[in-house]
This record gives sequence, C-alpha cells and structure tokens, in this order.
Amino acid sequence: MTETFGHYELVELLGKGGMGEVHLARDGKLHRTVALKVLPAHLADEPERRGRFVREARAAAGLNHPNIVTVHEVGEDGGRDFIAQEYIEGRTLAELLAERRLGLEELAALAVPLADALAYAHREGVIHRDLKPANIIVTNRGDPKLLDFGLAKWTDDGVNGAPVGDPTLTVAGAIFGTPSAMSPEQARGDEVDARSDVFSFGSLLYEMATGRPAFVGQTVQDTLAKVLQGEPESLAAVRDDLPPQFVQIVERALRKKPAERFPTMGEMLVELRQFKQQTDSSLAVPAARPGPGRWVRRVVAIALTVALTAWVSTEFMRPDGAAGPEGATGPAGTTAPATPSVDGSTAADDAPAPGGATAPGQAAVPDG
Repeated sequence: MTETFGHYELVELLGKGGMGEVHLARDGKLHRTVALKVLPAHLADEPERRGRFVREARAAAGLNHPNIVTVHEVGEDGGRDFIAQEYIEGRTLAELLAERRLGLEELAALAVPLADALAYAHREGVIHRDLKPANIIVTNRGDPKLLDFGLAKWTDDGVNGAPVGDPTLTVAGAIFGTPSAMSPEQARGDEVDARSDVFSFGSLLYEMATGRPAFVGQTVQDTLAKVLQGEPESLAAVRDDLPPQFVQIVERALRKKPAERFPTMGEMLVELRQFKQQTDSSLAVPAARPGPGRWVRRVVAIALTVALTAWVSTEFMRPDGAAGPEGATGPAGTTAPATPSVDGSTAADDAPAPGGATAPGQAAVPDG
C-alpha cells in the first residue's frame, strides 16, 4: 500500500540522514513532484530535534532566491512533521567533488551564485551555519542550490543582532554543526554572526578548488583544533592554476579573527564577481589571427601572381613577329632593348597600333 503524508503520495526513498528521510513524492492537489522531508518517528518526541526540523522549514520558507531551495509547505501527519520542497534533479556538490576537480570556469560559475544566495539570506537576517558540499545540490544544468537550514540562526540585522528565533541552538558553550565547516567562534561555542558564514564559505571555496577540506583531522577534536589554531595548506601550493585574486579571497575569508575577514558576504561577492569576469575573459577563445608564417606565404603568393601576369602579358600581348625574351623587334626590323618586368624577366614594348586599332596578333582589351 502506498504511504501518504497529507495529500502527498510517497514514490521513492531518496536518502536518509540524522534529521530525517527524504522521499520523492507526488503532490495530489497540484499534481507536481516534490521532495518530501519527513521527521523520523523516533525523533518526533525530542524537542531539540523537532525544533531544528521546524527551524529549517521556517528559515528556507522565508527566503526567495533562485539558488536557495524553495519550500512549498510545512505540515504534520500522524504526529510526524514533514517539509515539502522543490524536487531538484542533480547531484550534491560533495558527490561532484568526489568524481573530479572543478575547472576554473565551473568553480567561478558555482561560487558566485552561492555567494549571492548567502548575501541575500544575511540581508534577510538568516545565518546558515552549516555550509558544506553535502548541503548544496548542483542541478543537471549546472546551477547550485543551497539546502538544509536546520542550523540556521535569525538575527535582527543579519550581522551583529541578537538571535530572535528558537534559542536551542544558540546556547553559550554548545557546539552545533559540521566540524570541518565551522568557523573558529562556532567551534568554541561562542555567539556567531554573518562573518561566521564568511569563514565557512571560505572553507567551502577551498574544498571546491582542491577537492579536499581546508581543515580535517583524524578525530573530531583534531579537526576542531585545526579550525581554531591551524592553517590549511596554501592554495597556490595545492593547485598552481588558481588566479592570485581567488587565492587572496579565500585567504582573507579564512582569517581566524572575524574583524580581519570580509565584513559581509556582499563585499566578498563583489570580489568573486571580479574573479569570474577575469576568468571568463581569460578563457574566451580569441579570434583567429594570421601569424607571421601566414603573412609570409601571402606575400610570396602575391609576388608570384604578379610575375605570372607579367609573363602572360609578354607572351600573348606582343605584335606579330616580335622576338622572344632575348629581344623585341622594332618597327623597322631593328631589335629594341628588352624592358625589365616586375619579376626580373624581360618584356617587349607593346605599344598599341596607330589610331587605337588592335594590331594583328594582339589581344583585345575591352574598355573599363
């Protein structure tokens, strides 16, 4: 028997995670395909887990951006909460990075819209706090979509305001999130603002460029220690084709002190757009231009054409009885000196017959 949640019919299980199951589902009212995220039954009675689930729905539902997943509905059925959101055909960025390294053009094409989505979320007072490749889907057309706002935090102004949402994930000293994606202040359990996302986005860009996390250890504690005190291997040392501007953007985003990073995602976005413009320009295929060799060949061809034309004129436009190349016969049967042609050979003086008439044996040339 087909399982349903409200007016959604479950079609296929797409995946499971710590915070729920995601199903491909059919909307019986609007006849559209959706991704239905369902809170597992064993978590329904845990206030913290349920609060996080509802927080994700609230955060994403309040945002309207082409690079942020669209939430259609939040509901409950049989005591279990669910989120109906747009179904996106594609793969997670984590799956993509596991297969291959991104080229510069693709790196820029993904980084800019993701930064734009984050800048927009911050303006709306939402801090993501869990930026990692697994929370980004790249559509089959190559467009990135930001997912999973389960750790999102609301602020008054999106930068330094106090939390205004559910406080269960903002308790001082508590650590929430993915260790390798955290900022130092998040790893310490301190209060965070939008600059924490700037650091995490820098970590994401590092991984997008290199295929490996900026901070990783054998244990969670090792990873957190590297986030707090360590420095990732230089981007230039890992990958030598990265433009200096991109390296500088990532290095500034990964400063340990929030005051030394980009103050907002908007300012980081400006520099990423410049990086993309330069990348697009450098990768554009220039129009074909003839090289020196081609010009030499053209000059030689023109010279040969001129020489051939002169020789044809010598042979076919001479009066009857004229001598060959060794000399030309004049009017009284005398031999006139040969006249040099453009190619160094000699040609007779082919003067036209008196009165403009065509001399016997001379080709007629039409006027004009």
